[in-house]
Amino acid sequence: MVAPNPSHQRRAITRVRSPQPPTSAMVVVVRCSEDGKVRTRGATGAARRLSSAFRDLAGEPVDGALVSAALGKILAALTVFFPLDEESRHCIASLASLKTLVSVLAHGDLAARASAAMSRTPAACAALLGIVRNPVSLQATKAALVTAYYLVSASDRAAARFAELGAAHVVAELLVDADKATSEKALAVLDDVLCADAGLQSVHAHALVVPVLVKKMFRVSDMATKFAVSAFWRVPEAAASAPEEKEGRGEFLDLGGKMRLLRVATCNLNQWAMDFDTNLRNVKESIVRAKTAGAVVRIGPELELTGYGCEDHFLEQDTTAHAWECLKDILSGDYTDNILCSIGMPIIFKSVRYNCQVFCLNRNIIMIRPKMSLANDGNYREFRWFSAWTYKDELVDYQLPVDVSEAISQETVPFGYGYIQFLDVSLAAETCEELFTANAPRIDLAFSGVEVFMNASGSHHQLRKLNLRIDSIRNATRLCGGVYMYANQQGCDGGRLYYAIVAAIVGCMCQLVIKDIEKGDEQVKVDAMRIGQYKDGEFPTDSRELAKRLFYTVYMGTENSSEGTRSRAKRLAEEIGSFHFDVPIDSVVSVFLSLFERFTGKRPLYKVDGGSHTEKLGLQNIQARIRMVLAFMMASLMPWVHNKSGFYLVLGSSNVDEGLRGYLTKYDCSSADINPIGSVSKQDLRAFLRWAAVHLQYSSLAEVEAAPPTAELEPIRTDYNQLDEVDMGMAYEELSIYGRLRKIFRCGPVSMFQNLCHRWCGRLSPSEVADKVKHFYKYYAINRHKMTVLTPSYHAESYSPEDNRFDLRQFLYNTAWPYQFRKIDQLVQDIDKDGKWVDSTDMQLRERRAVRSAQGSGMGVVAAGSANPSVGL
Repeated sequence: MVAPNPSHQRRAITRVRSPQPPTSAMVVVVRCSEDGKVRTRGATGAARRLSSAFRDLAGEPVDGALVSAALGKILAALTVFFPLDEESRHCIASLASLKTLVSVLAHGDLAARASAAMSRTPAACAALLGIVRNPVSLQATKAALVTAYYLVSASDRAAARFAELGAAHVVAELLVDADKATSEKALAVLDDVLCADAGLQSVHAHALVVPVLVKKMFRVSDMATKFAVSAFWRVPEAAASAPEEKEGRGEFLDLGGKMRLLRVATCNLNQWAMDFDTNLRNVKESIVRAKTAGAVVRIGPELELTGYGCEDHFLEQDTTAHAWECLKDILSGDYTDNILCSIGMPIIFKSVRYNCQVFCLNRNIIMIRPKMSLANDGNYREFRWFSAWTYKDELVDYQLPVDVSEAISQETVPFGYGYIQFLDVSLAAETCEELFTANAPRIDLAFSGVEVFMNASGSHHQLRKLNLRIDSIRNATRLCGGVYMYANQQGCDGGRLYYAIVAAIVGCMCQLVIKDIEKGDEQVKVDAMRIGQYKDGEFPTDSRELAKRLFYTVYMGTENSSEGTRSRAKRLAEEIGSFHFDVPIDSVVSVFLSLFERFTGKRPLYKVDGGSHTEKLGLQNIQARIRMVLAFMMASLMPWVHNKSGFYLVLGSSNVDEGLRGYLTKYDCSSADINPIGSVSKQDLRAFLRWAAVHLQYSSLAEVEAAPPTAELEPIRTDYNQLDEVDMGMAYEELSIYGRLRKIFRCGPVSMFQNLCHRWCGRLSPSEVADKVKHFYKYYAINRHKMTVLTPSYHAESYSPEDNRFDLRQFLYNTAWPYQFRKIDQLVQDIDKDGKWVDSTDMQLRERRAVRSAQGSGMGVVAAGSANPSVGL
């Protein structure tokens, strides 16, 4: 790809300006078929019927007024369905049809003659080109182009004849200001005409052809782009095959290649909040790599100089000042020579803080674009730190800081909503959230001629969110055309968000490290040598050996633990390669119980042995909390045991569903330094285990996944075995549904009951649904306080109950929910009183109940998609 001439870059920037929105717009909804051709619904069937009707009428005398009029109407209608499928073309290409087409062309009125869309008569070429050259009506022109297309696509002689008659020049003139439908048909004709040698020669004779192809290449439709690109590349390929045409090939590249083709670079960087040295180094390296690859446009992630996750550090003047210092460092070198760079940083303008993209070129700042739509839901709090730029009709002058101004000899820069226009391309910015807004900036920008959109983003990772992001980018270019550049923050930047299962996850990580080292990634190699404390030039070559250095696993069993669980833990540790211990903790538990008995005179019993529910919980909690204390002790001392420096991190193992229900002990194995799976649902974890058993070759995980979940904190008896779902009083699948309804669909107890009555209709009665909803909300309220001390985990699930920043609610509740539960009871009574629940399979009754008020009688409205794991992103 050839970039704009660097020596003319400064001259090429004609203006930085604000877009002017159109006064009105019309949207037409169409369907795109698998072959990429745009058709209205039912288009293929209609075209076949019209073609068949034309064939049937072809045997009638053409001079009959009714028949002639009907044929003209049919042919005019067929132009709408351009291009026709094979079956339709077969009908039109029959002998009777061809004879009739010739007759219509010779004797019909002008519109009918122009609509003879499938004529293969050589004499028709001049007549058709005449209609295009001297148009009478838009309908006649389109019909003539369709006729010409099927002539040249079916016959090389016809293509040559059209080329000799000057079709390339005529069609190029037509394309200058043609509408979408006309452009598609004209480009199709031109593409096939260029298959003929005479057509290629005519391109060199008419300088308008290549510029018109360039203009239409990405601005009309997918179909037009296909024809334009095909025609665009026929000329240089043909010229290259003949030595005498090399001069023509150079002319072609001067007209088309250098004028339109750019190499661009999107840089996804792992920036760290407030680590300016690392962030600056990453930005510089990304620019160097982009220039080495030949790129002339470069974009990085949102707020890349400071890191996206600075949070309240953004309120400090130092943060913005340090960002300007880093930018000055970049502009003082040759990094931005001959490359347009978009660099993200916070900027204060008139005492207001903005999230900005700064466009730099040739050691100068070209424009500053503040963010206009701020993310302020879920994990995002941008309104806490920034203001949105609301002025869409002006660019203002921004006075650069004194030290920056002196360093680059520039005092002011345009600031606001605008775009950069070069001689051959226009570029503009969108920032993260603006991609997803309804009235996106790109809409007005596209109408102003912008072709390249640059989005610097800080969009965090969440399971299944990538599909949404990709679809949004595709829809952006589908609507506005052009090129969409997207750069995102990568990895973790110091908080709970990860931008772009416990033991198995660590094992997977070790395998990925070895693969990257084998691929030659020096940075990964250096990091692995440092963390693994390799010496004398050694470095990891085996994932199991690396895991042995980095990862300790401890099975802390008691008399309540099963042999199956113990053996699965040992085999998984062997498959991963971790340093594994089997540490029975019964003696420690016994010491605690003896101590308790000494100063209270009582010894608690398990419920299966005659104890109370309170005694059972106390005995379970002792075991769980001993495991937490022992894990932290080993994390601190095992490096000392093995003559290593530093200490280890304790990894937690509770999941998002257990947190939602509160099915965990405060300060037990859920308490750790970090929890890799704390925001992952049980269903997703089981899916990962099945995947890892095959793809990571950890076969023991298949058995782990198949085993029923159990805490193993109570004695195993012949008639009793502790199971998680029995203890919780609900299945993990139900917990996922409760979580989505509560968080994503913002349901309280009453509306959750109404929704679940619909979802579980025929399986559970209203009173059973009510019991389940009450049970969930009771224990959710009782255990909500546990979320205040939940171990940090990276955000992965849209219904996470994480209290720190995502799911902001109180932690002290009236656990009886008196008003809400009374309302549910009243709804149950109303349904039972109607006596219609048993007849609820009747569709009309369901529809009638579904439209009732959310707080009225009946069962409410189904929350669409609440069981879909992708919903609510």
